[in-house]
Formats: sequence, C-alpha cells, structure tokens
Amino acid sequence: MAAGLVLTGRPQAFTEQDTGRDGMERRLQIATVAGLAGLALLAWLPWLDRVAVEHVEDGFRRALIAHATARALNAGISLLQESTVAVSVLGTGVTVALGQVLDPLNDLVEWFASMMLLATVSFGVQRVLVAIGGYWLLALALTAVAGWAAFVVLKGRAWPRGLRMALIILLLARFAVPASAIASEGLYRAFMAADLGRSQQMLERLASSASEQGATQPGWRESLSPAEWKRRLEFWVQASEQAVDSMVRVIVVFLLQTLMLPLAILWALVRLAGLLARGGPQPA
Repeated sequence: MAAGLVLTGRPQAFTEQDTGRDGMERRLQIATVAGLAGLALLAWLPWLDRVAVEHVEDGFRRALIAHATARALNAGISLLQESTVAVSVLGTGVTVALGQVLDPLNDLVEWFASMMLLATVSFGVQRVLVAIGGYWLLALALTAVAGWAAFVVLKGRAWPRGLRMALIILLLARFAVPASAIASEGLYRAFMAADLGRSQQMLERLASSASEQGATQPGWRESLSPAEWKRRLEFWVQASEQAVDSMVRVIVVFLLQTLMLPLAILWALVRLAGLLARGGPQPA
C-alpha cells in the first residue's frame, strides 16, 4: 500500500514540476514578445530623434566654445612669448624663465584645442547618424524583423540563422546614437555641468590675461621692474597648474560623451538583443 502511494505520488510531482516550467517559459515568451513590440513602437516615435538632436546640438556648442577658448588662449600665450623674447635682450633674465614656463603650457593648449576639435567633429557625426537612424525605412525593417522574431518566439521554434544578427544590427542602427545622446546629456547635466562651467571660465580668464599682458608688454627700449617680472612669473606658474587641471576636467567630460558612454550603450544594446533572442528555443 505504501509502495502504491509512492508510485502514484511521483507522476503527480512530475506533473506539477512540468506545469511550473511550462508556465515560466510561457511568461518568458510573453515578456519577450512585449519587449519586441515595444522596440518596434519606439522605432516610429519622432520625439526620440528630436530630443537626441537637441542634446547633440548642445554638446556641439559646448565643444565649439571650448575649442574657441583654447585657440584664444593659445594666441594669447604665443603673443606673450613673442613679447618676452624681445624684452629679454635687455638683460633682465627673468623673461627667459617666463618663456620656459609658457612653452610647455602652450604645447598642451595646442593639444587641447585639437581634442576639442575632434569632439566637435564627433558631435557633428552623431547629428548625421541620428538623421540616418530616424529614416522610416530603417524603422520599417526593424518592425518587420521584430515581428518575425515575435512569431518565432510564440511558436516555440528555434531562431533562424541570421535573425539574431539582423535584430542586433537594426537595434544598433536605430537606437545606439539617440540613446547615447540622451544618456550622455543626462549624465552631463546631473554630474558634470557645474564642473565644466568652472573649468571653462578659468580657461577664458587665462586667455584674457595672456592677451592683455602680451599686448601691453614693453618694447625694445623699455623694461619692467624686477618685482613686476617676479609677479608675472609667479602668476603664470600658478596659472599653468590651474590651466592643466581645467583642461583635464574638460577633456574628461567630452571623452565620456563622445567615446566611453557610446561604447557602453552599444554593449547594452547588444546584450538586449541577446536577451531577446533567448526568449525562444535555441538551435542545437
């Protein structure tokens, strides 16, 4: 009798376990189909591209302003260096030390200006890619592939060869740049806007000081007092440290917005497509 109870209990246990597994698989299928439908709908929404374009334009303007500031600082330092070389003929000696302070700073400013130019170009490329990603044929192709994938999932079939890759490519083409632009702008406004503003103001003040001092340097027959040369030397030694710190902070902001965060978005979209592809049976 006990054996009979055991034998009759096992099929009951297996039936409950199988039912639970089937229910979990069904819920996974429904969630996958809902995710595919949501992506297909999102591909047609115009506000995604409008918001992305606005954020890309904001980043483009910030990079352009930073580039212009760097060029102004470079021009002011170059003017200051030329003036101090002329005065050094008079034998003050301190101007040589000032030139040595300004030369590496000027090299760094030139490199910084090149980096900001690259950031400006990167934002311009993003603007073009947003326009390409918003083209209606791309949304139509993504909708068709998502519908095909949803049909495969609901039928419980294995994903055909190439379906997962097509879904990944279309997801990246449609959403990578807009998602990157929106995420990077949100990160900038939340954590980096104040820091970038302070750094930008510091560089603008240094550019103004370099231009003013370079334009008012004495000529060949005039000289500054040793105390004035000492004051200027101390000013530019301190200013060089501040300029390096400000430029590094600005570079970090644009490096995050134009390189690191877009790569993270690409990785996330690839992972998303992979998770969606697991919603149905996989080929052996």
